Amino acid sequence: MKLRYKRAETFSSLIRYKDVSAMDLINIKKWWLQAKYSSYEDCALVDLVIIESDEVAFGILYERYKLGAYNYALSILKDKARAMDATHDCFLKFYEKRSSFKEEIKFKPLFYRMIRNRCFDLLKKKSELLVEDEYELEFSERDDVVFDETLKNMSLEQIDKAFYELDDGQREVFLLWAQGFSMKEISVATDLKESDIKTKIHRAKKKLSTLGSQNEKEN
Repeated sequence: MKLRYKRAETFSSLIRYKDVSAMDLINIKKWWLQAKYSSYEDCALVDLVIIESDEVAFGILYERYKLGAYNYALSILKDKARAMDATHDCFLKFYEKRSSFKEEIKFKPLFYRMIRNRCFDLLKKKSELLVEDEYELEFSERDDVVFDETLKNMSLEQIDKAFYELDDGQREVFLLWAQGFSMKEISVATDLKESDIKTKIHRAKKKLSTLGSQNEKEN
């Protein structure tokens, strides 16, 4: 496997003082690597983890994705403790099984797929998650405008409450979309067709718009 990053100047060239303890050297090197790796893309960090078992690179991936992965797990499990456990389990599994990671697949969608599978394991049955409404909804550009305007007028508490009133399948896909996943990445993470993903997102937007309008009338 070829490394997809360019090595910068050597660490030793940064050490200018003779009276530096071993522990100080370790801490300085860790700080230097964190600063160096922070601008790396995921593929470069994954290479470092796979090829060199680099714990600093792994730590940066963890910090980069821990919150989004936790929120995704929470959207499925609806339980903070289990969502946190699922997130930690998947990060640990990725590091332990790093040698089997497929180089051609992007880290983010594959890791979220690991999160999803772990959540399904915890739920025991997929039917507990994939509950969908049975009717089709049309969604136009005008509906997009209505959705954006409705969202602006909702408080964070109202958005959070409405989000958890979505059907399980809609909530899962909508969260990934909201986190900036492309349709292709969502497809990799969820094993759903892109056409099905678009339908779920449209349904979620429609329902959130309706719930937001109801909140406005109540207030």
